[in-house]
Amino acid sequence: MGFACVLGGLAAATAQAQPVLHDIYPDGSRLLQSTNLLTFGVTSPLGVNAVGITVQLTSTTLLGRTVVENLTSTAGLTIGGTATERTISLPLLPNRTLYSAKIVVADTANASATSTVTFDTLSPDLTVEAEDFDYNSGQYIDNSQPNAYAGLDAEPEIDTHVGNFAGGQAAYRPSGLNTEPAGDIPRSAYADAGLQDYDVGWNDNGNWGNYTRKFPAGVYNVFMRGANGSGGVGTATLGTVAADQTITTLGTFSVPATAWQTYSWVPLKDSTGGLARFTAEDVETFRITTGGGYNANFYAFFKVNTNQPVIANVFPDGTTLFQATNTLTFTATTASSEINPEGVTVDLSYVDLLGRSGTTTLTSGHGLTVTGATDSRSVVAQLNTNILRYSAAIYVTDANGLTSTAATGFNPTNPDFLFEAEDFDHENGQFIDNGAPGSYNGLDATEGIDAHAVALNGNLAYRPSGLNTEGNGDLPRPEFTTASLTDYDVGWNDNGNWANYTRTLPPGVYNVYLRGANGNGSAGSASLSLVTSGRGTDTQATSPLGDFSIPATGGWQTYAWVPLLDAGGNLVRVTGGGVTTLRSTSGGGFNANFYAFYKANTNVPVIQSIQPDGTRLFQATNVLTFVASSLATAINPDGIKVELTSVDAQGASLVTNITTANGLIVGGTATARTVSAPLTLNVLNYTAVITVSDATGNTANATVKFDTLEPSLTFEAEDFDYNGGQFIDHPDINAYATFDAFDGIDAHAGNFGGGQAIYRPSGLNTEVNGDAKRQNYIDAALPDYDVGWNDGGNWANYTRSYPTGRYVVYMRGANGTGAAGSATLSKVTDGVGTDAQTTELLGSFAIPATAGWQSYIWIPLKDDSGKLVVFDGGATNTLRVTTGGGYNANFYAFFPAASGGDTNAHPVTLGASLSAGNIGISFPTQAGFAYQVEYKASLTDASWIALGAAVIGDGASHAVTDPASQVQRFYRVTISVKP
Repeated sequence: MGFACVLGGLAAATAQAQPVLHDIYPDGSRLLQSTNLLTFGVTSPLGVNAVGITVQLTSTTLLGRTVVENLTSTAGLTIGGTATERTISLPLLPNRTLYSAKIVVADTANASATSTVTFDTLSPDLTVEAEDFDYNSGQYIDNSQPNAYAGLDAEPEIDTHVGNFAGGQAAYRPSGLNTEPAGDIPRSAYADAGLQDYDVGWNDNGNWGNYTRKFPAGVYNVFMRGANGSGGVGTATLGTVAADQTITTLGTFSVPATAWQTYSWVPLKDSTGGLARFTAEDVETFRITTGGGYNANFYAFFKVNTNQPVIANVFPDGTTLFQATNTLTFTATTASSEINPEGVTVDLSYVDLLGRSGTTTLTSGHGLTVTGATDSRSVVAQLNTNILRYSAAIYVTDANGLTSTAATGFNPTNPDFLFEAEDFDHENGQFIDNGAPGSYNGLDATEGIDAHAVALNGNLAYRPSGLNTEGNGDLPRPEFTTASLTDYDVGWNDNGNWANYTRTLPPGVYNVYLRGANGNGSAGSASLSLVTSGRGTDTQATSPLGDFSIPATGGWQTYAWVPLLDAGGNLVRVTGGGVTTLRSTSGGGFNANFYAFYKANTNVPVIQSIQPDGTRLFQATNVLTFVASSLATAINPDGIKVELTSVDAQGASLVTNITTANGLIVGGTATARTVSAPLTLNVLNYTAVITVSDATGNTANATVKFDTLEPSLTFEAEDFDYNGGQFIDHPDINAYATFDAFDGIDAHAGNFGGGQAIYRPSGLNTEVNGDAKRQNYIDAALPDYDVGWNDGGNWANYTRSYPTGRYVVYMRGANGTGAAGSATLSKVTDGVGTDAQTTELLGSFAIPATAGWQSYIWIPLKDDSGKLVVFDGGATNTLRVTTGGGYNANFYAFFPAASGGDTNAHPVTLGASLSAGNIGISFPTQAGFAYQVEYKASLTDASWIALGAAVIGDGASHAVTDPASQVQRFYRVTISVKP
């Protein structure tokens, strides 16, 4: 599946040079590029008109607010120089954590150039390096130079506390917190002096460090420069340390998932979600206590103007769940200025009961009512009542331009019905119908009838049997706090655990939400089924309803709303009206607080029976099918659309919008439409976004990801040779289980025993994997394995008879390190079965960081030039995979290369012509390849859009036409192996 790409705008037909952007400053090559101007130059032999220069400037303030400005020669840009050598400047504001400047210039012939730079304009009043914690029992170096603390010891339990010091590196300090070289954008203080910058890593929960400095008196906001490769949210708290060592916690850093050396600015926030304040008089000691999951480079302190407005009395304040209301209220006061109504805004983000999300900005002219005196405002914001969760960012700016912010998140709608996760059935199907909180306390559950636990290896704080239970840390609910009762959750949810819940559901149709938490770096899962017969016996029948996918929430007691969805991504509808037994079955990786039922909107269309559905690999098909239904309202064919995104082996994205006008086939009845859309075989990754609108405008969406692959051969990473070069040709599933591999002959692992050996007793480390299943494993009900703990230098041989033909090769790999992993594939040319083997290198796999150790993707085998490697089959061969480390491998797949063997198509040159109001894009073709012309309106658009159908190469030149009705379009052609 080779790829070539040529890009050209229509102006490229005249072959003139584009204008050149140069000397852009600030350019983001350094942190803390504090300046009040962005400057750059433009050179063009044809000349650049001032009106052809624009800058889109996006900035993020210390308060976290994003501002977008569009600057032109008449609004914000200062343009000097000559027509052929322009100089441009524009004003910048201080202390922006991020600026993004998209610069576009066009010459007099309309040829354009674009550049985007990102930078900050921060000038902190004080910075403290994360690695420069106190030493020798509270000693410190005031206003220290870079690396001044190198080699200094920290006294345990006085300067720092570390539970895992030997588990990381001590690159900068011999004791205290773990330190390592940092890969952040350099700062001049380090780069100009040629010094290494360090970070504090391996931040396990409970580690802490003290930092003593002399501060100029004042009040400060604090930011961490942090990175996070865990896949979840990393956390730390900052507190002040008193003379008696008592800690006053001021706020929390929540470090978003990036990668271990990809840093961002992380604000210290208080319990309301606003910027926390650190008050300093002179010498102060603060303590950073980690919740884990991040690296810290340094801490930056910015003085706060204490004359800022004060935001208070915010309600709902999010301190409890279910603060049912249709208004958000607060007060804004100032002691030194006045607050005009237009200085008050609220950014509202929401998720509604249909699962839709969005953001809106409320102002005094749109959704806000601002009353009271100029120095004491009362504000009311109108809310919708069909919202599951609101997050509100409040901004108040006074007449002097000083701004304050506050934040709140709340649930404004009460559920119609709920039951606690810990209140599962007891004693052979008995239940307490809609009982009070705590009513199941101490009741036994019968194993295999009321509940099933793979292992009761956690706490039994609430029930003596059934599932593991513990006190939870979710937001309180009045029914528990008023009665002074502990709220519990179900935890230690191993894959296969389940519990029955019998209740009388009120009449109606409901959507269901789990209140769940997930401290892993990857998603947890559960399913909900209806027990159709046998409740109270050991022979029960169930019917599946849908699934919960619990995202990483940043901690085991950080809870989120998780909808019950069907395979099409629709909210599942559960019908009440009688005694019902529901079963929740765990896929692992979450805690469950309760299940909430909200009345469903039955007017919304439903998208069902999507195939392929992505539940397994290798769903080879040339058609996508689904059913779109509505209970009462007609669905017209023109209300159905499919956006298909396919990603080829080179990572290029192709977007095709399919309607009844270009390939969508719609049948069935007006209220139950059957739909099909064409697909291409052997696509690595498809994403289909399905949109269905009925005649009254109600809309449903579903997203599904799948492949259409049909490999000619696969071999499992765990099925390496055994007993000195022995192999099983085209083995059954798990045929190599328990077979020994001879070290240095069949495989070599310098770290064998450092991982698991679940599948093979020797050779490489193996474990059960979490990849999407393949149908043969599903049919055989057998576990799938991967090879993990792939240290650099490990290798294994794979002997098979490879079918005649030419193939491109892919690894199915996962990588949870946060950095790229690598492996090579070689052919063993001599000595198979001996300890004297020779090999010939074929190519390399570059395994990028994925979402976790069990988040698998396709990785192509490429040569040094980045082209797909072609492997010739037709004989028994021994292939060797040698690891460079940093990944898990599930299996290797071989797909047919193009006929004639050239999987890397010759580059093409696009021609452009204008005739009869149409633009013609012409190009030569080769047999064995498909050519897809694509376009963008702007080079900065996220995706390319397909223009017409793909052209099948035949050795002749072809042309694709496009109406010349647009201001501008850019064209390219993507070339792939013909399926």
